[in-house]
Amino acid sequence: MRPPRSAGRRLLGALLATPLRIRNKKLPPADWQALDPRVRMLCRLSAALRPATPRHLQRYRRSMRLFFRLGNMSRVPGVAVWDAELPAWGPERQLRVRHYRPRQQNTALPGILFMHMGGWVIGDLDTCDPFCSLLAARVPAHVLSIHYRLAPEHRYPAAFMDGFAAYEWLLEQAVALSIEPRRLAIAGDSAGGGMALSSCRELRRRGRPQPRLQLAIYPAADLTLSSGSLERYATGGLLNQPLLDWFGERCLHGPHESLQTLASPLRGGHFAGLAPAIIATAGCDPLLDPARRYAECLQRAATPTTRLHYPALPHGFLAMGGIIPAAHQACMELADAARSALQQ
Repeated sequence: MRPPRSAGRRLLGALLATPLRIRNKKLPPADWQALDPRVRMLCRLSAALRPATPRHLQRYRRSMRLFFRLGNMSRVPGVAVWDAELPAWGPERQLRVRHYRPRQQNTALPGILFMHMGGWVIGDLDTCDPFCSLLAARVPAHVLSIHYRLAPEHRYPAAFMDGFAAYEWLLEQAVALSIEPRRLAIAGDSAGGGMALSSCRELRRRGRPQPRLQLAIYPAADLTLSSGSLERYATGGLLNQPLLDWFGERCLHGPHESLQTLASPLRGGHFAGLAPAIIATAGCDPLLDPARRYAECLQRAATPTTRLHYPALPHGFLAMGGIIPAAHQACMELADAARSALQQ
């Protein structure tokens, strides 16, 4: 059963469901027609209402918070949620986190570290809040979502270091939180998905144990932005080349940093010894090809890898489950896939 939606979500959902003939010559016709009709409408509305790149950072952050609030499904009931801070870099540097744990679960549960999307520039603990509650309820698991430092106030590698510090904290506190240390996962979508991949590589570099699962949803696996999918989907979609360039200019100190393995895990080579993976991709996504290649490299290295592709859904669909039924279904499928991996 679908959760109840607010009046704003119902209005936006009705608008997106309006049957209109939409043509977009910027995308290959076959790929464009594969998208959910509501997604095509959303792309058209986005192109009409926003400039190619944001003109005011804080205004863009506010508008995207509103979009996520309207598009998201409701938080799943039966999950206890509380905010906290943890000393990621000592007493002078606190990292905001949000815990999710199913109520009336007294036994030790799997633990999932989740990192939200937003190009390392936008997003917060509310961005993927409903999906985190879904993970907690459906796996079931104790989910820790982090609000890593954003650029341009804190450029690369600040966000990546926050993600790694949060996972180290989760390892240390697992028993105190009634989490099974042997059933941990690192997860995220888009920028956060790239951070999940990089975190596993950094764990291996430091000789630390791998988690049971890395869950990367339409991840940013290569910040050099040189893939064929970037050329195919440079314009027309919700995520496009001008916006990716805008993110990169604010996140990185310069193009040279995009070649570093931490920023672009696909560039690191040596894919053996990493955690089993679930890698999900979206349709008409500029980040599609690098994510697919990363999954293929893991498979060639004999790493158990599940590949899920959603051609009818766009980049960012985790935050669209309240207005696009197919996105809601995909969120449930991803939670079920995580459950299968963590319950083994």
